[in-house]
Parts: sequence; C-alpha cells; structure tokens
Amino acid sequence: MSDNNRFEDEQVNYSDLIFDWGNPSAPVKKTVRKTAQQQKEEPAEKEIKKEVKREMPEAEPEDTLYVSGYDKDSRNKAEAGTGKGRNAGAAAAARLMGRKAGVQEKPVRPQKKKVRTDSSADSGAEKKMTRSGELLKRSKKRALRNRLIAAACFVAVLAVVIFLILQITGAVKKRIGRSVPEDLSELMEEDYLTVNSYSRPGISTHKLTGIVVHYTAEPGVTAKERRDYYESLAESHAARASVNYIVGLEGEVVICVPPGEVAYASNDRNLDTISVEYCHADESGAVSEETYRSMVELIKQLCEKYSISPDDVIRHYDVTGKLCPKYYVEDQAAWDKLISDIKS
Repeated sequence: MSDNNRFEDEQVNYSDLIFDWGNPSAPVKKTVRKTAQQQKEEPAEKEIKKEVKREMPEAEPEDTLYVSGYDKDSRNKAEAGTGKGRNAGAAAAARLMGRKAGVQEKPVRPQKKKVRTDSSADSGAEKKMTRSGELLKRSKKRALRNRLIAAACFVAVLAVVIFLILQITGAVKKRIGRSVPEDLSELMEEDYLTVNSYSRPGISTHKLTGIVVHYTAEPGVTAKERRDYYESLAESHAARASVNYIVGLEGEVVICVPPGEVAYASNDRNLDTISVEYCHADESGAVSEETYRSMVELIKQLCEKYSISPDDVIRHYDVTGKLCPKYYVEDQAAWDKLISDIKS
C-alpha cells in the first residue's frame, strides 16, 4: 500500500501534526483521527483486554499455601456476589460483549495428599495398644497358672514319693526289726513279786558282772502270766524259780525282781548276774520281732547302767548246759547276731 493511501485510510489531519519546538531534530508526532464506529468499539475492547488480563492467573510463588478447589470456588462465588474479583470482571466483559456470562473452567491441579490427623487413627492405635496389653496380661496369667499347676504337681509327686519311702521303711523295719525302740520305758512295767523264800528271797546281789538270757519253755504264755506263775510259788512251794525281767510277746517288759536282788534263775550265777527271760509263740523258741527289739534294747541299757560288757551276755546253757534258751542254743548264728545288735 502506498503512503498516500495509508494516510487517506487513517484520515490523517495534517493540522494535527505536532512539532517539538524545543527539539527540532525530534520526529514529528501525529495524531490519527479514528472513525466514529472505532471510537464506539474502542472502550469495550479496552475493557475486555483489561478483564482478560485481570483474569489471567498470576504465577504463584513456591511458598504460597495451596488452597483446594473447593475453597477457591467458594471464594470466587463470594467475590462474584460483591462484584469484585476475577470472575466479576469476566462477567462484566461478557455483558458488554452482549453474551451471557459463562463459568470459566478452573485449572485442574493435582490434589495434595493430606495427612490424616483425625482422632480415628489415634483411636485405632489406642485400640491396638490396648489389645496388645490385654494379650500380654493373658500371657502372664497363663504363665503364672502353668507355674502354679507345675508346683502343685511337684508337691503331689513329692508327697507320694515320701509316703512310699515311709511305707517301704516301715515295712523293712517291721521285717527285720528295730534294734532300739523309741522309748522302752513306755513298754516297761514294775510288778514286783512279794518277798518270799521261793521266788523273791530279798537277798542283795554282789557286783554285777554279767547278764543271763532264758526262755519260758511255755509257747504262747504272756509276760503277765509268767510273772503270776512266779508269784504263785510263794503259796504252792512247787519250786524255787524267778527272773529279774520278762519280755513279752508284744515287746512289753515286766520287772519281777529288782536288779539289785537275787532271783532264782541262773544257779551259781544268781549273785552276780541279771536274768532276762523272753516269751515265744511256738516250740522252737524263736522270738517275734517285737520281742527281739525290746530284748536287745533292754540288755543294752542294762550293760550301760551297770558297766557290763556285751561279751558278758551269756545263755543259761553257758552256765549249766541246759537247753535254754532253746532257739539260741540250736542256732549259734542267731545268737551271734543278737550279741552284735546289742553292741551296735
């Protein structure tokens, strides 16, 4: 396009040329006269440009807090109601352009993952901790119950073992007999004969140097019955006989004549010995376990009291050759065992 046509189109008014008289070298400024239609449209275009520029989102700084889409939408609606804000300018521009204002689409931004800070997480953690605590308590209670059960079982087993040991010990003691009763005095009874010339002459002994063992020669007779027989001699005058001690079938001991007096039992050894006679159940003259225990303990105590050696414990047979006591005369091993038990 030629310059003439350009000036015609622009309707240059040469009278409007402006010269800068202070600076002649400056270019000439000119004013361009616009048509009436352009002058009417120009304010609207300027307003639209301003609104468009206003609606253009500015770059947010990095440290600007993020506002969710829900909060922005609420703020835009509030600003639109007051005629202010970005949406208000867009609505005004749309009205000037003669069209209905539309809803501008908001840029889609990725939602930031929110950290769950509500009480549900805390409550879940508390429930988990409570559950763990309950499980720990149950475990401790179960362990304690198991220990108590184990202790009860141990005590029960120990009680059974002790009971069995006592039973076995009692059976063994009953079978082999005890060498020493717990308390011989409880089994001992003083039932002295009356002084008479046939069973208790009342003569004092000399120094005691030995103990002589006898048997009754009457199977099944008790210590009490044997003592009464000696007492009856004072009336019957059937014989002169007696002993200092009688050991019964159940281990009881009856004292007929005191150890310091003569008893008619061992012939020429009556003045320096103590006579001990035992009861037996049968013709063999063997002693029962109870009788054996009491006889061993009685002879042991007499040896200690009168300073008599167990080797000085003898049989009636050793004094006169009489078959008395029969069982211990016929069984030398049994007699040796009796002396050994007295020594032990």
